[in-house]
Amino acid sequence: MYILGRINDAFKTAKGEYIHPARIEKIFLNFCNVDFVSTLGRGLDGPYLVVVASIFSDSDKKKFNKKLQTAIKNTNNALSNHEK
Repeated sequence: MYILGRINDAFKTAKGEYIHPARIEKIFLNFCNVDFVSTLGRGLDGPYLVVVASIFSDSDKKKFNKKLQTAIKNTNNALSNHEK
């Protein structure tokens, strides 16, 4: 399967609010050990960010989890309430 882009640059949630996935995903695209990110949520109550991490050792897993929590916090601080 190949996905070659989005149909639209924004989607509407079930609550009628528009979400711009690129804004949310941008923070994670440069995040270390991340192979893939995608924002889902069309027709759902709100957006969901899917993050696929690279394979790493158990010691690196703890570091990754800490960085991921920081990225989530920073992302949420930068977003409007309906984008969280």
